[in-house]
Amino acid sequence: MISEVMNLKRKIKIIIIAVLAVALMGIAIALQFGSGTKIKEGKYNIVDCDEYPDAYVEVDAEGVQFHNIDLNDIYQKSQMELYNRMKENGSVDYEEDYVNEISDLNKHFVDSKWEIDYEKTIIDKTGTFSHVYFCYIDNSAFGFVFEYDSFHHTFQINSPARNLKFKK
Repeated sequence: MISEVMNLKRKIKIIIIAVLAVALMGIAIALQFGSGTKIKEGKYNIVDCDEYPDAYVEVDAEGVQFHNIDLNDIYQKSQMELYNRMKENGSVDYEEDYVNEISDLNKHFVDSKWEIDYEKTIIDKTGTFSHVYFCYIDNSAFGFVFEYDSFHHTFQINSPARNLKFKK
């Protein structure tokens, strides 16, 4: 009789451990895939930027749009340098008018919304909560790599010229 009670207790412990393991696995899967690949809609204020303290990014179903910031001032020179190196190497050669149009970052990201096609622009999943989006104008040297961290609710421009971080 005592041995039957001991066996029953051991079976109950095993069942409880199995149920907890399955629950933990479910939670891990939910955390891994639950955030999805879309940037959460809302307003993201700039972090640690003395030049543009009131800058922010608005994200909605249509895309992302920057406000109170001059992206050309921050990034255009370095992106033009990259374009000129690419042109010297013979990998690109656009008409001057076209270069003037696509190099105007404010036109594409501040004056209007940049539509993120989530099926095509995700280039990397860098962690459980982090996705990287490739947002370049006509696949040129002009544009940005955005990184969204769904756990910390941050949106960041990753650029060799300068990283800018925005927090919800």
